[in-house]
Amino acid sequence: SFNLKLLEHGEPVTESNEGRFQRAIFEKNGLKLESSGISSVDVNRNGQTVAVLEPTSDYDKAYDRVRCFTLLADNRAVVGSGFALWIYDTTSGERLRQLDGHSGAIWSMSPSPDGRYLLTGSGDMTLRVWDVNAKGDGPIEPLLSLFFAEEEWIAWTPQGYYASSPGGERLMGWHVNNGREQLASFFPASQFHKQFYRPDLIQEVLQTGSVQQALKGTGSSERITTVAENLPPEVEILSPSDASTVASSPEVTVRVGASQTGSNPVTSLQILLDGRPLNGQDGIVQFDGSSRAVNHSFHVPLVPGVEHRIVARASTAVNFGVSKEITVAYQAPSATVRLPSLYVLAIGVADYDDESLKLEFADDDARHLADVLQERSFGLFDKIDTRLVIDKDATQKGILGGLLWLKQQMTQHDIAILFYSGHGARDETGKFYLMPSDVDTSQPLVLSGVDEDQVKGILQGIPGRLLMMLDACHAGVIGGDRRKNSTSLVDDLVRELSNDDYGVIVMASSMGREYSLESPDNKSGMFTLALCEGLDGKADYDGDKYVYLNELDLYISQRMKDLTGGKQHPTTVKPATIRTFPISSIK
Repeated sequence: SFNLKLLEHGEPVTESNEGRFQRAIFEKNGLKLESSGISSVDVNRNGQTVAVLEPTSDYDKAYDRVRCFTLLADNRAVVGSGFALWIYDTTSGERLRQLDGHSGAIWSMSPSPDGRYLLTGSGDMTLRVWDVNAKGDGPIEPLLSLFFAEEEWIAWTPQGYYASSPGGERLMGWHVNNGREQLASFFPASQFHKQFYRPDLIQEVLQTGSVQQALKGTGSSERITTVAENLPPEVEILSPSDASTVASSPEVTVRVGASQTGSNPVTSLQILLDGRPLNGQDGIVQFDGSSRAVNHSFHVPLVPGVEHRIVARASTAVNFGVSKEITVAYQAPSATVRLPSLYVLAIGVADYDDESLKLEFADDDARHLADVLQERSFGLFDKIDTRLVIDKDATQKGILGGLLWLKQQMTQHDIAILFYSGHGARDETGKFYLMPSDVDTSQPLVLSGVDEDQVKGILQGIPGRLLMMLDACHAGVIGGDRRKNSTSLVDDLVRELSNDDYGVIVMASSMGREYSLESPDNKSGMFTLALCEGLDGKADYDGDKYVYLNELDLYISQRMKDLTGGKQHPTTVKPATIRTFPISSIK
């Protein structure tokens, strides 16, 4: 199930709780809806048919079928078919208004308990929420649309405002026509994150019934805007001009051009090298916005024997555009191709100075993961360098020191794994903090915690591929062997780290308000247990003796369902420009 009020997954529907969920209404106050064939619905009162509801024209009757229907308040009903979705007058059978938005057959529907909204499900794989009391006489457009892909989801308004799970921004976007004989453009929701990611507004929409009222309810003075008014800039890699290039030196000059297409000027350019921002914050070239077209040349280092993937990004104040990808390879005349090095920073905090914060297995989880990687990753890497930051060593200084160690060691060719198991919390401003072992919760967290800006700032400047494994639980809601996550405790951090600004692959132990479960029998958190099992070989689905990132993600998701009975759903969010790669070897 999904909680529209909280915008998160809810409890599964079972025989014991199905009575709590609203269904279609077929009979109420003496009225009864009954199917009267394949293309109409009878409205009966006291056994007598008083009206017939027909969702399609005479021409379409031979092809259409009634799929679902429900009664509404005020002598109205809704009928969904393969072609249409209409509100009817149950006294006369007259069509009142069309609900226009689905592109497939309507298979299911349910009114809200107060009768204000209607939820429909369609063969187009979307759910739509409609205000059946909307003012006007013409077609009613959806108040809200939702799309789900396993545990990921996205909800959006017709104007483009949206909310999503950490990986949900890749599920929906906008198709923009460019005229006859021209390929259309597609812009994923993530390109509009700065302006249109508004979970507060999405929640308010269901309370107020309109985007305009929702904006007022959130205290915003902005006017309603649309995606069409805010198209991203066009950006192109001018040179090298070929899609695939072999370089003659260990550095290539990449010339980028970008131009304004919407109402917002280009304010910066940067290069994404193998999915990561080149040179972090220092690699961003700023512009004052006075020109509609900008360009810049970037000097990009190349590793011998590696085919690098290069993408240019142009940003405005509210969105960004990306270029087509090119690949550039450099093969030195006599160089031996070096395997990448693996650097592992494993942080586990169970023994807190504050007795109320103590955990059971967070320190053991960090040790276990480091041991498995040390044992199972030889042959894949030139070397494996591991640093443990455990319990009393995991102070504010110790955690920041570990992050800086990663930054100092890594090159563009290497892979880093950052594992954190311990408490996380937000302060009164909403800022997220990792909780060191000596954290003082009686004082503002800024004094003794490690805040998200510090983490993001250091990670952004680390070259190479970076994988963060995060098992952060909410301080103050510990109960037994369970550690309960706040809805937004890590979701926002996961979403930000995995976008193009940081390019970090993030594996998080749970979503929303789920508990992060621990196993006393295995003396381990469930997430780490599944993680280490997968790395140890159980995730090698294709039998090639290597465990790839996508295989590990699949194994953890399936294994956690078994271990927790479906109570905990880990999530992995990977930047679109980063390919999967092997993490462990079974040889």
